[in-house]
Amino acid sequence: MADAPFDADPFDLDRFVTAQAVNYADALRELRAGRKETHWMWYVLPQLRGLGRSDFAHFYGLTGLEEARAYLAHPILGPRLLDCARAILSHPDRSAERIMGRVDGQKLQSTATLFALAAEATGRGPRPGLDPGPPAPPASGLAGGPGSGPGRDVRQPSAPAGTAAGIAEAMRAILSRHYGGQPCPRTLALL
Repeated sequence: MADAPFDADPFDLDRFVTAQAVNYADALRELRAGRKETHWMWYVLPQLRGLGRSDFAHFYGLTGLEEARAYLAHPILGPRLLDCARAILSHPDRSAERIMGRVDGQKLQSTATLFALAAEATGRGPRPGLDPGPPAPPASGLAGGPGSGPGRDVRQPSAPAGTAAGIAEAMRAILSRHYGGQPCPRTLALL
């Protein structure tokens, strides 16, 4: 009998793909409209395990930078994360709290910190807090790329091969615009 094949998904990232199959289109639509209304934060914009106390927070919480890098590199999850970040940044006149709600506005800082660091760990971006990067570009520069229109099929990835670099830039822009360039201290403490 042959050895078992190498597990191509050691972090079970398919749990995110499965959960997003239910309402990722709704999540992206809400972010593009500038107001989160339903419950999907855990599996669309994940943060580190240990920051939340619910079963969902534990199940969808990422274990560290290695899993976050795998999420970035995933052919569906990485581009979707970038699309969500761009949608958030397309509202320069709204606070994170106004877009996400009070609690999820706080979680967004954690998500942005984690993925900016994960991208930096791959050598594709500066560390947030040490170098917040350039100011957030105007919304039209982020949301107007190919495949970003309202009629786009959200099940299809839209980011180019440089998704990690794009995510690093977008997450730094979120930290800059909504959190004064400051990373989430609780996330940093867990890393």
